[in-house]
Amino acid sequence: MQTLPFPHEILLLVFQHLTKRDLLNLSVCSSELRYTLKPYILREVKFDWGFILREFNHLLIKRGQKRDCDGELLQVSRDCEALSLRQFVEKIFVTQGNLQNEWNFNFGAMVSQFANLTELKLTIESSSSFLKYNDSLQSIKKLELSTIAEGSIFNLNHCQHFTKLTTLKINGFCVDFDPEDTRDLPFVIKDLELINCSWSYPFQLSHFGHAITTLQLTYINHQFILSERFREFLHNPSLPNLQYLTISNQNVLTLHITYRIMKFLKNIPNLQRLYLLGKITNETIDNFTVHDLENKVRYVLNVNNVKIFYSSFVDASRSIV
Repeated sequence: MQTLPFPHEILLLVFQHLTKRDLLNLSVCSSELRYTLKPYILREVKFDWGFILREFNHLLIKRGQKRDCDGELLQVSRDCEALSLRQFVEKIFVTQGNLQNEWNFNFGAMVSQFANLTELKLTIESSSSFLKYNDSLQSIKKLELSTIAEGSIFNLNHCQHFTKLTTLKINGFCVDFDPEDTRDLPFVIKDLELINCSWSYPFQLSHFGHAITTLQLTYINHQFILSERFREFLHNPSLPNLQYLTISNQNVLTLHITYRIMKFLKNIPNLQRLYLLGKITNETIDNFTVHDLENKVRYVLNVNNVKIFYSSFVDASRSIV
């Protein structure tokens, strides 16, 4: 059977510019294309609770009200019904939060039915505590959690059954746990991204572990980045292995880093790149970029061998490489 004459890595780059609908339309052109595109169409699938309650209702301890999913999700569900096609699924995205179902559904049992699943993205209507009652999550290496409930708590100990977890992204949580909660966890976080997350004393970001190499902190219409707790992190990051750091302030008010940037860099000895995006100012870098047109044109500034991408000439929507 004829396939597209390109290596898998090239196809991944090309398909990044196409929507799921584009791939579906392309797959109906011929049986050969459909055969080739199946792994890419099913690589990431979206489930809502309507689909989950129909296809995995035996995993729900307490049945909830069924809801219909939209056309795109129905198409995905038809493909995923066949057990042979589940091998192509690498990422599952649950698009809706439902407090009752979150606490009564066996996510681990669902995950175990997808042999190559490594990423799980959940929109939830609660704190992260329900996760600790799910097992069989050993295949997941990347976890994304977004809460739609204000004041929801995230505790890293709740992720204890994600034994291979290395990448964590959380959105909208109040982070609250201490080192004792994470002492015997079976995984090590290396890539961490927090969006609109807050924390209170005595929590520190170093409680996520000292193995973190990539950290992204993004605040969009959220004032925590201007708080004393966030400034305490800037004064004492306590992340000795951190190599890439992004701080993005998408607020009306400006974050002023008043102390010398050199001191900040000294406290992160292995840092290679620092992204200061959005409304962030620092007197040292401001003066430098004004007078050094060459570096400004090249969009990069070097301080202590650290490449600094600064908000005065870098698009705030860009993330670290």
